[in-house]
Amino acid sequence: MGEVVHTGDYPTHEVVRHYTFVSTLAGREIKPETPKIHWREAATPIKGLGEGDYIVLNPGSNEPGRRWPLTGYLDVARRLRRKGHRVVFTGKPGEMSGEAALQDLPADPGVIDLCGRTSLPELMDLMKNATAVVSNDSGPAHLSIALGTPTVVIVGGGHFGCFFPYPPAIAPGHARFVYEAMECYHCFWRCPKRESKFDVFPCISAVGIDRVWAGLTDLLPPAGKEAL
Repeated sequence: MGEVVHTGDYPTHEVVRHYTFVSTLAGREIKPETPKIHWREAATPIKGLGEGDYIVLNPGSNEPGRRWPLTGYLDVARRLRRKGHRVVFTGKPGEMSGEAALQDLPADPGVIDLCGRTSLPELMDLMKNATAVVSNDSGPAHLSIALGTPTVVIVGGGHFGCFFPYPPAIAPGHARFVYEAMECYHCFWRCPKRESKFDVFPCISAVGIDRVWAGLTDLLPPAGKEAL
């Protein structure tokens, strides 16, 4: 007969659960480690991006409700441009209108729209070479952290603690998890507080721009920490 391995009560983080399962199979304790990807050393192969500092903003997500309002990302982009950082928008087609972003930002060669224009390997090259990444709760956020890039993740409460944030034992110093705790956390994304499935979850929209900006500036090199 098969054995059911208890890997932890909800909301045990998935990394911890997996290590618990592997430890049971191995017959010895294997401690969880921070996710890490050993990726190729390559220049960013994006035409027109060239060399120098840039920050990646990833405003998309497969789940529309987890998309922090685009106005917040545009505000972050403006603040970064005032400090001299270039900004690169990424995401899949349909997750964010690149035209909308560029219409709301002044014509600026330092704002680059790569939504729908990168393969997965190119996205990983892009994030690995970035000064920092700001992302919604999504696959690219996990990849960015595993690549070792300073990363800010905007987190909601649907299954808080299972995927984001990482528990202290495996949370790397180059990651910041920004959220606004609410009484309705752990709803498993079955939120009764939005009118349609395309609306942003309230726990996501409640995250303030200053909270995200504080997380980002905490990770930027000293020159990026100057007062606004």
